[in-house]
Amino acid sequence: MKRVTLELGGNDPAIVFPNVDIEKAASEVVQGCFVFSGQVCVAIKRVYVHENVYQPFLEAMVKAASTIQSTIMGPVQNEMQRQRVQELISDTEANGYTFALPPRPIESNSEYFLSPVIADNPPENSRS
Repeated sequence: MKRVTLELGGNDPAIVFPNVDIEKAASEVVQGCFVFSGQVCVAIKRVYVHENVYQPFLEAMVKAASTIQSTIMGPVQNEMQRQRVQELISDTEANGYTFALPPRPIESNSEYFLSPVIADNPPENSRS
């Protein structure tokens, strides 16, 4: 037997039920999405929200993500990752999906700093 460690990055969801503390949960989901620029294997990539709290939860997520500082969300790791994120944004635009939080310019000395982006309810089969 050999010891082994596997990197099994996934497509990790967050599920939001109707009895949630909206502000608290939205802040925690945003943290789970964007900490380390989302470049950890357990970063939240999809958020399923009960229809009864969908709109207020989305608004709270946008508010929380809009205030992220570069001390919380640093640059993406390299050019390949930057291109991948840009491709996802382009794909979202090309398919006419809606951004709840569109990409914004970031003042930085590095082209690897990208703003948080939230796609609003893309289809399950989307790249977003």
